[in-house]
Amino acid sequence: WVRRLGAPRVLNAFAYTDSFGIVALAAGAREVVSVDSALKAQPLAAAQLALNPGCDPARRRAVVGDAFTVLRELHQAGEQFDLVIIDPPRLVTRKDRLQEGLRAYKDANLFGVKLTRPGGVLMTFSCSGLVERELFTKVLEGAVRDSGREAQFIETLDAPPDHPRRL
Repeated sequence: WVRRLGAPRVLNAFAYTDSFGIVALAAGAREVVSVDSALKAQPLAAAQLALNPGCDPARRRAVVGDAFTVLRELHQAGEQFDLVIIDPPRLVTRKDRLQEGLRAYKDANLFGVKLTRPGGVLMTFSCSGLVERELFTKVLEGAVRDSGREAQFIETLDAPPDHPRRL
């Protein structure tokens, strides 16, 4: 998807080693802003970037910080992106933390929607097995509604084979 979209300006929130961002650069993105709180991931991202010829490091801006905070700051600064990727780590780890995790998903996606330019694409993910697809969809609908924007689903993806779903 990232390669096919070929977006000029990309935001990769919760980037970790920035695989999405590097694919965007390889596809011709003129700028990628990659946000993650893990300082230890930065050398890994830089090494991965170096392994991909044609990916100009000058077109990648790494922001080390809490993604929720940085998303708000980018919105307050009036930033807009052609492609926004929201791929947080598992935000719901236990049933008794479900509501807390759902609020976090909604918050991240609310700002993801706000940071997506009109006509742009938001790619969002949940790897929380305790959050069923229907519930995640409701969270996304709430985020879009609260943003005051309109959106449509282009495609729903499933986890790859290395992330099987628990029964």
